[in-house]
Amino acid sequence: MRHESTPLNFPQQFVELNRIVYDRLRQGFHFSSAQEEFLRLQQFRKEFESFYNALGLDIRYTPDAIYLEAGGSQRLTQDRVQQMSMFFIVLAPYVEETENRTLHDLIRSQTTLRKSELPHLAQPAHKTLMGKVGVSDIDSFNRLLKNMRDKGFVELSGNEIRLLGPSMRFVRAISSAIDSSGEEE
Repeated sequence: MRHESTPLNFPQQFVELNRIVYDRLRQGFHFSSAQEEFLRLQQFRKEFESFYNALGLDIRYTPDAIYLEAGGSQRLTQDRVQQMSMFFIVLAPYVEETENRTLHDLIRSQTTLRKSELPHLAQPAHKTLMGKVGVSDIDSFNRLLKNMRDKGFVELSGNEIRLLGPSMRFVRAISSAIDSSGEEE
């Protein structure tokens, strides 16, 4: 299939797709297979890598997500990363106990959870952990979930939450930290 090229030698279809995804990528959004742009971003991988590298940015392609590694006007702040990490740290044992599976399995199966049943603010120990990262009440918890949705980590629908592929970044990081701490003992 022949692509019509632009003056910078990028196919016109790439240019049109980049107009759609550029701002979202710069704001820290993580595209997953839940978004229609995901496959098109994969189709023009070489062009996206070339374009963003020329801007000094690193576009990452993983099996679970496509995102910018650095840069952007609204990258994930350290506070948000800590909040999201704690969200998954609290969620992991809950999913293992109630769903009898791992977070990885939950994400792969695209199973939804009921927000009202999540343990983050319901159990005193979890509420204390969440409070340490600035999520101490239902309003701050909902803000966290909305931020996670805006960055492409979850889908929210009414009382339901579904973890998307980009959530695997946190699951892998937490698993790696647990494995590292186990080696030190």
